[in-house]
Amino acid sequence: MKFRYLATLALGLLPLTAHAQTSVSDANRFTGGLLLQDTSYKHDDSFDVEGTILMAGYKAAINPKFSLGGGIGLMIDGDIGNGNQIGDGEGFRLWGDGQFEVHRINQNKILITGALIHDRFSFSERGVDVDFTITELKIGGLFVHDVRDFSLYVGGELVVYSNGDVESGNFSRDAKRDDRLNLRLGASFNATPKLAVRGDLLLIGEQTILLAADFAL
Repeated sequence: MKFRYLATLALGLLPLTAHAQTSVSDANRFTGGLLLQDTSYKHDDSFDVEGTILMAGYKAAINPKFSLGGGIGLMIDGDIGNGNQIGDGEGFRLWGDGQFEVHRINQNKILITGALIHDRFSFSERGVDVDFTITELKIGGLFVHDVRDFSLYVGGELVVYSNGDVESGNFSRDAKRDDRLNLRLGASFNATPKLAVRGDLLLIGEQTILLAADFAL
């Protein structure tokens, strides 16, 4: 009975499918960072997903206004559940992202952003093994203000597609994002001409913190 309860609980959950973003202020940069995430998902009920992901990526300028990036993330510690947590989460994430500058005036600019994310994670605890995949598509916009060595930005993003398969033993369920809207706040500091340190915060649909460094070679 206990196994059946834990397996059913786990099947209502999704992996950490959310913010994965390369450099905002400049293109042609490598990114390395740490993603700390707490996200709500649903099947028949709502559940929280928490975890830590190490990420690395690169963004290249296609032209002065348009850039594309991509990367990989490795989950080193994850938990899913609502009260009865199932931990020991591990796995990987692949993503591609891009941004397009639609308007610039003085030290201000408006960007359109997008990201396609694919996750494969496994959780195992107290005799319960959960395997799943998830794919999400996100679009959004950012208002960026440059002041001295800082870039400050605020915006939002919408998860327009969220679809995953969760399996545990003989159980298999579909699951999706609970709240598809995110508020995004962030700042980037140019420590040197080739190094920027950055912090992002996402709220509403998830509570995610990204700490990253962007390197130009």
